[in-house]
Amino acid sequence: MVRSTSLGLAALYFAGAALAVPPCDPQKLVVLERAWNELIRTGELRRFNFAMGPDLVYKENDKTLDIRKGITSKALDVSANRAFYDTTLCKIFAEHVVTNPEHPYVINAQVYVVDGRVSELDVLVTDKGDFTFNATTYQAIGYSQKWGLIPKSERSTREYLKDAGDAYLEHLHSRAPFPVRAPCMILSSGYDSSKGNDTVDACTHEPYKPGDPIQTMHNRRYLIDEVCIDWLKMLSLLISCDQSFGVVNIFTLFTGLDKNLTAALIPDSHLFRLENGKIRYIHLAAACINPNCGWDDSWGDN
Repeated sequence: MVRSTSLGLAALYFAGAALAVPPCDPQKLVVLERAWNELIRTGELRRFNFAMGPDLVYKENDKTLDIRKGITSKALDVSANRAFYDTTLCKIFAEHVVTNPEHPYVINAQVYVVDGRVSELDVLVTDKGDFTFNATTYQAIGYSQKWGLIPKSERSTREYLKDAGDAYLEHLHSRAPFPVRAPCMILSSGYDSSKGNDTVDACTHEPYKPGDPIQTMHNRRYLIDEVCIDWLKMLSLLISCDQSFGVVNIFTLFTGLDKNLTAALIPDSHLFRLENGKIRYIHLAAACINPNCGWDDSWGDN
C-alpha cells in the first residue's frame, strides 16, 4: 500500500524528487488521466503537451491519425466520465459521455504510459449511427449502477478478471459458458439487455439461429483494474494500491457484429464489472460502418 499526505506527495511529485515508486507510478497515472480529461473537455492540445511521449501514437477507431485532427481537436461538453487504472500494464481506461443534443458522444480510451508519459492513445469514438447508440440512455443507466470498491473477501485475481472477460468474448463466438451471475445485464449504449428487469441473467446469449453471423473478437487489448485512486478535493493525490473495482476492459476488432458486412473489423470496447467472481455488468461500445451495424433501428436511438 502506498500512502502519503496530499501536500507532501504533491510537492515531491511536482518538484521531480526521487521517490521510491513502483515501475509504473500510480501518481503519474492520475496526473496523465487528468490531462487527458482536460484535453477532451477543451480541445486545447497545449494542455496535453507535457504528457506526450516523444513518439506518441494516436489511434481513433483503429485508424492512426494526427492527434491535432481527431476528436481531441474539439471542446466537448462532458456530462459524465470515469477512469480505471492498471499499474501492471501501466495503462488508463477513460470514458467520457457527452449528451449535448447538438452532437452526443460516448468516448472510450486506453491510454498507454511509458516512462511517465503517454506513448499511445487508443480511442474509440461512438456517436449517432453506431451500435445501439444513445448517450443519454447510456449515462442514465450506466452511471446509476453501483461500481464501487469490491470488498477484499470478494475480489478476483488479475488473471481471473482477464479470463472472465475472455470467457464472455468466447461465449459470443461459441456460446460456451462463462462466469455469470443473476442479475447480469449488458448496456450496449442505448440498449439495456435486461429491459429494466434487474433480477435476471440478461448476459447469456441464445444459441445461434440459421443465418446469424458468427461473432469473433480479434486483436484484444486489455486493461485490468487493480489500483484505486481516491481523490481529495484540493491538491490531493492520496493513493491506495490494494483496492479494486473488479473491472476489466477489452478493446477488440469485432467480426460478425455488422449484419451485412460480417467480415468487417468493427472497433469495439467491452467493459466488465465482476462481483464475487461473476460478471454483473457489461458495457459495450462499437463504431459501425453501416448504421447500427445493419441491425434493427429499434435498438438504441440512431
